[in-house]
This record gives sequence, C-alpha cells and structure tokens, in this order.
Amino acid sequence: MEADFRIQNYGSIFLFDPQNATAEEHLRENVEEEALWFCGALVVEPRYASALAAALLTNGFKIS
Repeated sequence: MEADFRIQNYGSIFLFDPQNATAEEHLRENVEEEALWFCGALVVEPRYASALAAALLTNGFKIS
C-alpha cells in the first residue's frame, strides 16, 4: 500500500509531505493557519514530529 505521508528528517526540521488530496486536506484542517509549509510539505520541529506521526497513524493514515 502506498503511504499517505512521506516524512523526511533533516535534523533541525521534519517535512510531512502529504501524498494525496485526503492527506493534504487533513493537515490543512488540523494545523494552525500560521504553520510553515515548504514545497507542499508541512514543516515540523523535531520535538513535535513523533507526536504528529503517532496522531496520523491513529487516524488511519499510512506513513513512510
């Protein structure tokens, strides 16, 4: 099965890149308006990345 999100670790930031429209809509509906986006991916500080990944898995999304 294909992942809904591709997570990339760059050390000082993580990028949560939605791979389909449902995943992107979920992020846009559930993050603050002032969230930082880069090339379509949500920029996340390392201290929040594991909690966000766990929440996505709990909501039935697949991540890679």
